[in-house]
Amino acid sequence: MRRPRLPARHRCRSVPNGEDSNVSYGVNVNHNAGSGSSQTSGGANIRTRGIPEMLLQSREERRMGLASTMLRKCFVGSQKVRGIAVPAMIALYALWAPSSHAIDRTVTGFGSTIMMPGALPVGAIVSRDYISMQQMCGSATCTLNAVSLWSLGGSSLAPGPDVMTNVSGISARLLINGVPQVRMDGTGQKVTIKQPLEVQLIRDSRPLAPGSLAGGQGGSNPAYFYLCDRQTIGGYCASTYTKLAIVLSGAVRLVTGTCQIPDQTIVLPGISSARFGGIGTTAGFAGSMPFELKFNNCPAGFARVGYSIEPIGAPVQAVSGTLPLGQGSTGSGVGIQLVDRANVPVRFNTSNTLTAYTTATGGSYSVPLVAQYVQTGANVDAGSVRGAAQILIDYR
Repeated sequence: MRRPRLPARHRCRSVPNGEDSNVSYGVNVNHNAGSGSSQTSGGANIRTRGIPEMLLQSREERRMGLASTMLRKCFVGSQKVRGIAVPAMIALYALWAPSSHAIDRTVTGFGSTIMMPGALPVGAIVSRDYISMQQMCGSATCTLNAVSLWSLGGSSLAPGPDVMTNVSGISARLLINGVPQVRMDGTGQKVTIKQPLEVQLIRDSRPLAPGSLAGGQGGSNPAYFYLCDRQTIGGYCASTYTKLAIVLSGAVRLVTGTCQIPDQTIVLPGISSARFGGIGTTAGFAGSMPFELKFNNCPAGFARVGYSIEPIGAPVQAVSGTLPLGQGSTGSGVGIQLVDRANVPVRFNTSNTLTAYTTATGGSYSVPLVAQYVQTGANVDAGSVRGAAQILIDYR
């Protein structure tokens, strides 16, 4: 097989607040409301449960100090509108645009020292990096028609979606439009991507050990992923038609321990549907409840600790930061919105730096947020509302 040769490498910029090793929690919201009058009484509670993140890890895995933890929040209340159930979902997308022959662009993922927890279950997401649309193709949308994956950064073609890296115990995974990408040979159709590419580092079954991600040790091709936009039908993505080459670099080092997320319950008060004034309006202070995301006993040694809030299900597009209605919801036209203390909606699927974290000492930290009712439809109907979201913790 002919392996493409790369031009000078350009370092990949992470999407603001790019994330790495992963820990998650979920948010469940339940609200019960009287169905007759517009005024109801009741409460809502949010329960946050520290549960190992990746792939429904067991309690036994939990004792091992997983890098991932599921924070489950339950919002419950009475009112003409209630509940939302939204699990967090992480998905990043991306791609690049069409062009001429030969490799047009090369980007480098990670590219620095990556500090990760040493006790991780197989399947856990260790770290994340992102490739913007500008880096891919310089446009708002990009296209491709073939993708090739290379084990050990050039040793051999891999079926995917996981590709072994040169670091024992760590594989890489490329997400396009939020979906793990497998090898895709040339097709007669092009795929359009409108969101950044996500590159994940995943704990695999090999013994975990420090090392370098740099490819090329097993072959002449130093990149892990190649994206083509003009590959001939049936052919694998090769140098002649490669649009984007993704190189991975960086030294992986291990840190003992992870941040711990405690269980918690948050209660939302019952409110009247008359408080809403249209899509995007809230019930004000009466229909809100402050709470804090807690990160306890974070070990020292990480260069960065980040967290992201991922709704389970598709977020409500019309109202930022709003969890979609989940199974069991009987109300409609209302959702639960998560905002910061300045009433700015949280950005889902985006890693935020835990700014208070201190590399030298570690410690326990909290992030203040508010859960509030928000109108999402033209009409508000009484009933229960449920929502859930995961909090993903990443380390670097």
